[in-house]
Amino acid sequence: MTMKRGRGSFKNEMGKPGGGGMSNPSSSPAFGSTSNRNWIQTKNTVKDLPQEEGKVGLIETGAFLIVDKATNPNGAVSVVKYGPETYCFAVNCPKCKIPMTKAKTLPPNEETNNVAPRIACDFCKSTYNLKTGAPVQPQEAAGIFGNIAKAVLSAQDAGRLPTYQLAEKNGKILFSMD
Repeated sequence: MTMKRGRGSFKNEMGKPGGGGMSNPSSSPAFGSTSNRNWIQTKNTVKDLPQEEGKVGLIETGAFLIVDKATNPNGAVSVVKYGPETYCFAVNCPKCKIPMTKAKTLPPNEETNNVAPRIACDFCKSTYNLKTGAPVQPQEAAGIFGNIAKAVLSAQDAGRLPTYQLAEKNGKILFSMD
């Protein structure tokens, strides 16, 4: 299993060469020294990650920058497995602010250079590149309530879906917003 964020895998960013599997930052000479990345150890283990492809799961990070007392009191992030990669992104849709727990994972298309999968909000149908978080063309139209939410929130630019980096150390999940 490889964990990935929009900008690349942990192994590539830490300069560790080699085959598949999840990286172990404790064995990387760059971890904690030459890297500018700030890692937060979560209470979650690798076993807590979604095993079913396309199913969105949550992990609690406790990262105070993403904690919202009303909607995200534990600093949770969404995690989805697609192919050999595991992607991590914001828990709420940037457009309608509805949790992405029932979001639909879509295959790569021309907009994502046929490389990165996409994620579509199940409520407003806003669709994002899972690798970069950039908005892409929705695959399906929003329903009545989704269109109302889009109309109400259209004054604000939703922007990108925040994406995050994951890694593993001693079976525990590490999280980084860098």
